[in-house]
Amino acid sequence: MNSSPKRMSAEVFFASRSRTSEGRNETKTLLQQIESASAGLKSVAKEAAARSTPHPQSPSEEANIARETAWAIAVRIVQESGPQIPPPDWIAEYVQEQVDEAVANYEQREIDPETGQTKWDYSDPNAAYGFASGGFGGGPQMITTPAIPDWLLSRELFLSAIEMRREGRLDLPIQFAAETLAYPRFNWYSMDDSSLNDLVQALATIDPEAPSLIAFHLDRSFQEMDRQYQASQNAEWLHPLTYLQQRLEEGLATVYAAHVDHPKQAHDRLELLVKIMPNLPSLVPINTEDPKAFWHAMLNDLKQRFESE
Repeated sequence: MNSSPKRMSAEVFFASRSRTSEGRNETKTLLQQIESASAGLKSVAKEAAARSTPHPQSPSEEANIARETAWAIAVRIVQESGPQIPPPDWIAEYVQEQVDEAVANYEQREIDPETGQTKWDYSDPNAAYGFASGGFGGGPQMITTPAIPDWLLSRELFLSAIEMRREGRLDLPIQFAAETLAYPRFNWYSMDDSSLNDLVQALATIDPEAPSLIAFHLDRSFQEMDRQYQASQNAEWLHPLTYLQQRLEEGLATVYAAHVDHPKQAHDRLELLVKIMPNLPSLVPINTEDPKAFWHAMLNDLKQRFESE
């Protein structure tokens, strides 16, 4: 694995400090100071939330973001320091706290009466994609990508939660985990030391039904895009594919083809969406040279499955 100069500098710096008693004590003191800062930010967030309604740029939300940043820095310091510096208890306690809050929000989420599943909210004024229904310079903006729900964990917290679940240190409902991984607005990005296939396997060790649940929620996304397109004939409703494509290319396409219910229906629906894609200029390939090559391979996998059944 190739590391950037900055990452190598951090590795060398903290690994070097951990070799001496003085350096280890300084690192532990630094972690204690970060813990104190995190506790202070927690108080700020609670006080701000009590005074106003939370929104993406509220003082409460900013304090929560800063608190997660502090946690991530502490995790990085422990990782780079090696086994000489055990992780302080507050690092795992923060993950437990955030997972408990996210799961509680998930259990209270609004359910779509037509599907019996999570109701997608298109009211987010900060959604990244949308179009002006009145054309350039006129009309209100119509949001065509679901908002980020309050139960969606960050990638870093999600990975930590799965690892702690595998170790038996916290409860992570598999339905919640599967929908998180398949939700369009989940902020997944690749790292040299992580693999999406490994992540799916980790979830499968927690519950063998995990791949089927992931496939179910991916299919929900395709059904939602198809439903919205059929009602409007506007290709802008395919924008969630821009969020899902990388995860699909990195392994979720295989999970989907192998585990989705009704593969013939899934194939025909996806085939229609692929035909619509040229009408969506902003949809660009992530890792493939041919914009349609990946999707055609995915269609072929679905076809092989339903023809063999």
